[in-house]
Amino acid sequence: MAHLVAHLALKLMIILLLFFPIDQSNGCLDDEKVALLHLKSSFNSTAQEELNHPTTEDCCSWQGIQCSQTTGRVISIDLFDFQIPETESRCLNTTLFLPFPQLARLSLAHGSLVDCPEKNHGLEGLPVLPHLEILDLSFNKFTGSILSSIRVLPSLRTLRLRGNGMDGVDNLRGLCSLKQLRVLDLWNNHFAGELPECLANLTSLQSLDLSDNHFTGDISLSPLGSLMSISELRLTYNSFKIPFSLSPFFNLSKLKTLYADHNQVIYSDGGKKNSAFLSAPSFQLQTLYLSATEGHGGDNFPAFLHHQRELQVLHISNVRIANDGFPAWLLRNNSRLRELNLVNDSLSGGLEFQPHWNLIQLDISDNNLEGPIPSNITNFLPNMSSLVMSNNGFNGRIPPFESGKLMYLDLSSNKLSGTLPGTLAKGCPLLRTLVLSGNRLDGRLLEFELQSLKTLRLDHNQFQGSIPIGLSRSPALNFLDVSNNDLSGTIPSWLSTMPSLDVLDLSGNDLVGELPRGLPSPWMTQVYLSKNRLVGQFLIDSISNEYRLLILDVSHNRLSGPVPRQIDKMYRLRYILLNNNSFQGEMPIGMCKLEHLRLIDLSSNGFSGDILPCIKTHAHWSRLEGDDEIGFLGAATPAIEPMEITTKAFPYSYQGRNLLLMSGINLSDNNFTGEIPEEFGNLTSIRLLNLSHNALTGSIPSTFSNFEQIESLDLCHNNLTGPIPTQLVDLNSLAVFSVAYNNLSGRTPERIAQFATFNENCYEGNLFLCGWPLPKKCTPGSPPQPLLPTENGGDEDDDDGEVIDIEVFVSSFTVSFGMVLAAIAMVLYINPNWRRRWFYHVEVVMEGCYYFMVDHLPVPEKYKVLDPSSGGLSWQ
Repeated sequence: MAHLVAHLALKLMIILLLFFPIDQSNGCLDDEKVALLHLKSSFNSTAQEELNHPTTEDCCSWQGIQCSQTTGRVISIDLFDFQIPETESRCLNTTLFLPFPQLARLSLAHGSLVDCPEKNHGLEGLPVLPHLEILDLSFNKFTGSILSSIRVLPSLRTLRLRGNGMDGVDNLRGLCSLKQLRVLDLWNNHFAGELPECLANLTSLQSLDLSDNHFTGDISLSPLGSLMSISELRLTYNSFKIPFSLSPFFNLSKLKTLYADHNQVIYSDGGKKNSAFLSAPSFQLQTLYLSATEGHGGDNFPAFLHHQRELQVLHISNVRIANDGFPAWLLRNNSRLRELNLVNDSLSGGLEFQPHWNLIQLDISDNNLEGPIPSNITNFLPNMSSLVMSNNGFNGRIPPFESGKLMYLDLSSNKLSGTLPGTLAKGCPLLRTLVLSGNRLDGRLLEFELQSLKTLRLDHNQFQGSIPIGLSRSPALNFLDVSNNDLSGTIPSWLSTMPSLDVLDLSGNDLVGELPRGLPSPWMTQVYLSKNRLVGQFLIDSISNEYRLLILDVSHNRLSGPVPRQIDKMYRLRYILLNNNSFQGEMPIGMCKLEHLRLIDLSSNGFSGDILPCIKTHAHWSRLEGDDEIGFLGAATPAIEPMEITTKAFPYSYQGRNLLLMSGINLSDNNFTGEIPEEFGNLTSIRLLNLSHNALTGSIPSTFSNFEQIESLDLCHNNLTGPIPTQLVDLNSLAVFSVAYNNLSGRTPERIAQFATFNENCYEGNLFLCGWPLPKKCTPGSPPQPLLPTENGGDEDDDDGEVIDIEVFVSSFTVSFGMVLAAIAMVLYINPNWRRRWFYHVEVVMEGCYYFMVDHLPVPEKYKVLDPSSGGLSWQ
């Protein structure tokens, strides 16, 4: 019987296959292949080589194309990063996709497309694609008006419009009819204002990204609390008012991920702890980011956190939780917690841990925590890979960290003291970053021999002794900063052979001796050796042809000799500080090839000769945008160390992005001669120019008026002559100005703009200057301000006088005075009568002066004698 049933079933299957054959795909359809080739002619896709140059007849095998396994029709087109030819329109032509009736996914991201509804190329033509569920138009140039066209796609489930620059919050109403929408991504646009209430209609929405916009309004009054299906909500970098209690989201039972950082954090109901604040929410969050841009969160952690049991990532920062300490209960309640970030929350008190096996990242920096660091911290947190406790008040000794998982440790800016525990050097084999800056640590440095160590920052402590040779056995070391300690001895030569060392900072110690040959090495980018007692010459390896060096600071040492002419090998240099040494000779011509210089400081040396005018060729003096090559080495380690720049005897420290904005030339306190190069006027973006305390001659170039961003201009203590250019009053950024102790003449600049703030000290020591703020007023008898030629060859002011050349004036005055004396002597020698009369008058004057002194001046005691004839005192 069973055999008969099986036989009948087989016959029935054969009949079904004969009359109802399965539609098995044998490749893409011809009409859709033609349509794809038409796409090829319309789009120039650098990322879709197979679409441009098909290597197979089956279009379903082309990159970015996906077909149905049953029908063979195209169901997915991904033209990521395509480019429309410049000669053709950049409008979105949706008619190109109409030949694909089963298209379910369309990605046109990174295409520089715009919407052109006036050409009937907008999204209105897409209703004939009833199966379209995923549409990605990210990183194009669509405006908010395209949103009104998207309503014709009711089948959409995923819509990504990130990075388009859209604006107009009212345009979001065009999305309110997409009730099947599950994913909506509006990241990085320009929407501003409150969310439209109709967004509450998107009841199927599961993921919503509104971050990096300008949305405002109270979240309690927004439609977000009605999105009952939402599981992921991103609100980062807006101006929403978000209650610290998160009470508007309490009914969103499916909410798992909430990014609400960088908004305004406020109290619920004006700060009153009502029942809604204390009640348990219906959600169990897994990821929460919450931080404030202004305002504060309250005195305690929000109560809803006590009800959370599934947290894996928790970041709460900048909310000023003034009356709470470290929340150890968070670790007890959430056994799966992996990341805990409580930065700048005003937490106080001591630090206590309970054992937690899953926590791998803890950041409690910028708080008021104090007391010792628990000695068993690595036992309680055995899987910790990143621990940041900087900028607190922790004291005592560093505990014996011994962990096979620890990779990042930052205990900087605390009050830790004592010596380093040996386990840091050998007990943490995976340690990549160790930052202990700004403490009170002392003793000798450890023999760090860690194969994975990349960043070591021990600066601003009290370490002593020499630089340990064990560091040479850390082959991955990329960033070494032991500045501002009490290290002594010489700079070890092996530092120049470490293949990965990129940043070296030994400044502010007591290192002596000469610079090792080969230092800086060709692969280093930043070298800081200032404020030591280094001697000898600065040499550049003649073997290496190319250096990666961006910053060189050897200031405040005792280096001597000339700057090597091979300085042009360091053609990538941005900042070079050689000041406060004993360098001599002329500026090497090789400096003219340093075309990327932003700051050069050669002050307080013995340089001589003329100032090189060839700096005019340095293009980057005129374009000082941010340099991507000088950035950051990791999340918390700036690649740019603080750099001290002196302006008018006051040192200022620049670091990070502020240093990127600094540009200047400081050649003060040297023996430079000659005139100031006119070409300096081409340095339009310079902020500091100090040529003081030299022997420069000539006039102040009128091209200095091109210094659009100049903040400090110091030309004092030179031999400059001529007038102060009147055009300088247009320097609106000028804060420091001095031309004191020169031989300038004429009137001081007009008292307007910044020049109304400069006092007498800025001009003193110029005998022939007059006008405010000098006590010498400009009168008809005073030397007038000289004429300055204008562009058309005329004079600026017909009432002004001519230029007074002080050297010519002194020479002519001396010669004239000598001629007068010679004439008098000759007359007296020739005519005896005049000679007798001259001597007679001289004798009369001398006798008159004698009796005047006798009658009016007091007599010193030693000249008083007793006169017997008069019975009193007299003098002789």
